[in-house]
Parts: sequence; structure tokens; C-alpha cells
Amino acid sequence: MRVFVLLAALSVTAPTPAEEQAKNHRLCQSANTVPERRIIACSRSIDSGNLTRISLAQEYYARGRAQADLRHRTQAIDDFSQTIRLDPSHVNAFHDRGKAYENAGRLRSALRDYDFALARDPDFAAALNSKAWLLATAPDAAIRDGVQAVRLALRALRLVAYPEHHGTLAASYAEAGRFKEAVRTQEMAIARLQATGRVLLLTDYRSRLALYRAGQAFHRGVE
Repeated sequence: MRVFVLLAALSVTAPTPAEEQAKNHRLCQSANTVPERRIIACSRSIDSGNLTRISLAQEYYARGRAQADLRHRTQAIDDFSQTIRLDPSHVNAFHDRGKAYENAGRLRSALRDYDFALARDPDFAAALNSKAWLLATAPDAAIRDGVQAVRLALRALRLVAYPEHHGTLAASYAEAGRFKEAVRTQEMAIARLQATGRVLLLTDYRSRLALYRAGQAFHRGVE
């Protein structure tokens, strides 16, 4: 009798494969799930073999974002590459793979991916801003191009007026030798950060402002 009751209870509580798949998909795609848990859930969903091509691309992309959050750059690049293989129209995957390449020091690969993203969506503000930031601040002088960076940063800022976009435009002006405009734009970026309560970024923004006031551009070091 007790065996029957136990089996009955298990039949009620044990999730079906479809329910387990739905749970893994939900956890994989949730930005509120910690990256480690997202990676596990995405991996289970990917390994299920029950996904359409586009759904599989979405799971790879979500896992790539989680890998990037943990600074697992090689794994992130691999997952974004799988996303692109499955869905070549996925502009976010091109952009985010570009960021992973950039963080790994593969700057020309990053530029190539930003260009791929912009070829598919010329008004992709994040890609415009990322390419401008790289062209303005790259540690490799052969990559820097202040004039092109200003053009791209202005387009990104017209599309979305984030404080970071003001910061990118300021860095671009500085790289182009337009320091008065760099100072004014960086001051605007700082004011917008303060207005939105994002105080953690203020130290870096003020340090860059001091450079621009001294007639110096900001260039990142090699990680």
C-alpha cells in the first residue's frame, strides 16, 4: 500500500520532459537568473535535441551572454559563433561576439563583427557606440581613428542619449584633437550620470575629463 502511495506521489510531482524543457528555457532566457545557473539551464536545453534551429540559436546566445558576464571570453565567443551559424541575421550576436573579441584583445576581429552588425542594421546604436569607443580608445594606435569615431558616436547619440554614448563621443572628440568639445561632452555625460544616480562610474568619467582638460586623449591599456 505504501509503495502504491509513493508511486502515486511521484507521478504527481515529477515533471514531464516538456515541463523540464520549458523550465530550462525559462531559466536560460531570464536575465534575473545568476549566470552560472543560466549556463546550466541553457546547456540542458541545447542538449535536449528538441529545439528548432532558431530556438537553438536563442539558447546559444543566452548562454553566450552568461559566459560573457563571467568573463569566460573563449566560451562566449564560441556560443555567439554558434548563434551566428544558426541565425546569420542575429545582429546582437555579432555585436556581443565583437565585445568578447575586444575584451580578449582581438581588436580587428571586434571591428569586423561590429561592421557585420552594422551591415545588417545601420541604426544599431550599441554597435555604433562600441565601434566608436574602440576607434577612439584602442591601445593600438594603428586602429585608432578619431574622425571616424566622432561620426559613429554622433549617430549613436542621436539614436539613444545614454550617458555612455556621451562618454564615447567625448573620447572620440579627444582622439580627433577637439578637446573643447571633448570637455563639454564629458561634463554632460557626468551630469547625466549624476541625474540617474549611477555614481559608480563617476570616478572613471572624472579621470577622463581631467585628461581632456589637459589636452590628452584617453587610451586604454592592454588587458
